[in-house]
Amino acid sequence: MRDLASKLASDAVPVGVLINNAGAAFPRYEQTADGAERTYAINHDAPFLLTHELLAAGVLTPEVRIINLSTFVEKRGKLDAQDPDVAGTSWDNRFYNQVNVYATSKLVSLLAARELARRLPDGMSIYNANPGMVKGTAINSNAGGLMRLTAPLFRPFAITADEGVQTPSGLPPPRPPRSPAAASSASPGRTPLRVPHQATTLETGTVTSGNGEPQLEY
Repeated sequence: MRDLASKLASDAVPVGVLINNAGAAFPRYEQTADGAERTYAINHDAPFLLTHELLAAGVLTPEVRIINLSTFVEKRGKLDAQDPDVAGTSWDNRFYNQVNVYATSKLVSLLAARELARRLPDGMSIYNANPGMVKGTAINSNAGGLMRLTAPLFRPFAITADEGVQTPSGLPPPRPPRSPAAASSASPGRTPLRVPHQATTLETGTVTSGNGEPQLEY
């Protein structure tokens, strides 16, 4: 991710739309060379790092749209509010439920996007968008485990790639930056996270404390 951001910066390539679309699930616990659980590394850590590296390098345009593709299973994700474990390593010490690991990694990404939305400069936008279950991605069949076994059950409800791309491509353009006079009277870093009706990922979810009691609901 750092190498990609560095190359884009050195080549002076401006990025007006950044779509973080990589995603994966795995049947058992394993860590990457960087010490993160594999699902978290791909679904959250990599796009988080790329986005922030591009921001720091000044590669993103003032009106950039950052789009994280998400999933309806985020509502199954649960986090410890005292120790959110953004690397997913806590799954090494508890029952590794493939679907819950996937869901929680996507929930971490969603919550990070909400916070980044507060901090982005005026004019930049970030979205979490759920395109639905798309044919041809092979994410379930490649995941192994329970997700592979249940993939045939969901196949009749999947949409085509052309239909799936309508969600990110149909997001509204960012608002033009406000005038300096208007910006000076506003609190910095309060750009809202705007999500169209197709992307309902902000409606439900729970962050729990260590004793299982809800700490944050959204």
